[in-house]
Amino acid sequence: MFNIIIPIIMVFIYLIYLKKNTNYELFESPTNIIEGLDVTSTKPKFTIDLVKLNPMFSKRKFIIKDVINNDGSIQNGVLTNVENTDWKQDFNRKLCMGCSCFNPKVYTKEEKVLVTNSLANSPSNSPSNSPLDYDPLLPNTKYDTRNVQTLVEEERRNCGFRMDGNEYQCAKVCPQCNICHKDESSIQTKYLDKCNIPKESEDIELCKYYRDKVKFVKDACVFPDKLNNVIVNDRECFSFYSNNDNRYYINDKVIFKLKTDKNVDLIDIYQIFYRNKKNRKINIKPIIFYTNNNEAYFYINTKNLVEFEGNIQLFFVLNITYLGEKARYDDKKFIEVKRKMDYIKRYENILDGEKKQVYKDVTFPADYDLYNLNYLEESKSNPKQIVNNYSVKNEVTDYEIGEFKRFEYKDNPETWMLRSDINRPWINTG
Repeated sequence: MFNIIIPIIMVFIYLIYLKKNTNYELFESPTNIIEGLDVTSTKPKFTIDLVKLNPMFSKRKFIIKDVINNDGSIQNGVLTNVENTDWKQDFNRKLCMGCSCFNPKVYTKEEKVLVTNSLANSPSNSPSNSPLDYDPLLPNTKYDTRNVQTLVEEERRNCGFRMDGNEYQCAKVCPQCNICHKDESSIQTKYLDKCNIPKESEDIELCKYYRDKVKFVKDACVFPDKLNNVIVNDRECFSFYSNNDNRYYINDKVIFKLKTDKNVDLIDIYQIFYRNKKNRKINIKPIIFYTNNNEAYFYINTKNLVEFEGNIQLFFVLNITYLGEKARYDDKKFIEVKRKMDYIKRYENILDGEKKQVYKDVTFPADYDLYNLNYLEESKSNPKQIVNNYSVKNEVTDYEIGEFKRFEYKDNPETWMLRSDINRPWINTG
């Protein structure tokens, strides 16, 4: 009998203990949850990406125009490099292509309702009431604000276009939308820049140049209320594109974009540095040309940086202020820095075999270099023995036989001649 009662009593005691422990845990855990807001999850996240300027905003561009020669004759259809002074008109024209006002109909739009959760009782390691030492882009409060979206039906006109069975909405800046969007209130973008800090005139000019491009796109790509089942036509709304190639030249400007997953009070790029071969820390002064609630655009000028060549690891130290509390964040990026033309690889993976005999100071026929444009090296004349006017020689013919290996390079005016489809067309055409 006791053999049965004693185990049952022990089970009841264990269940009572387990219940008390569970109640204790449930009592303690809500201190981290305030009105349904998980305080531990409010810490913002961020990414730092390499970017490059939208080619539409380049300082110069190529156009086809008629050119008047010195003798007065006109040469038609000449590819000419000119200053890009029409970049605003070109952007707006491409952004608003195909836009027009539709007839009024009932749309379902998303209306945002601001909900504020007080964080006054939230746990904090070091609460401070001292005045702020910065000018925040957002009001400094101890509140977490969230937008709750509700659906509202409204009869209105949409300015956009239809394509592939979808309806698109155009930006307010489009002149075709003046009739539909005239009642929409405009939004003035608020941002910070530090273009007055650089000492070099080149950096001051470039900082303002980049700043104006970002601000222009931000101001142009403002859309009316978000309509249900209507796609926002923002595919052109990029001042900078992501740069998937981390290879740069010495003295290049390396541009970055920092983006947070939520609006913050302030983004401060506190420090950027790298280490040389002796592991000595070398600071780089970032040039910040645009910062708003959740983005920061900046670049570093690599000119005259010591031992800034090869595989470079950049370290970032950030101070992000969110809900009045400043926190430190760290990140790092790898880039490859080389000198121009240093990465030209002639022939790799040399095959084993008999080396080609090189003849020196010999006479070659005049048509020996008939295909000299197919070589990567310049041909040189042989002045010692002249037969049939002259003879030439090219060092490429003395290379060992190897296997052709295709390389990909950054396509720009300095490297286009390295492309295999230009300097070796017989290989690309088979």
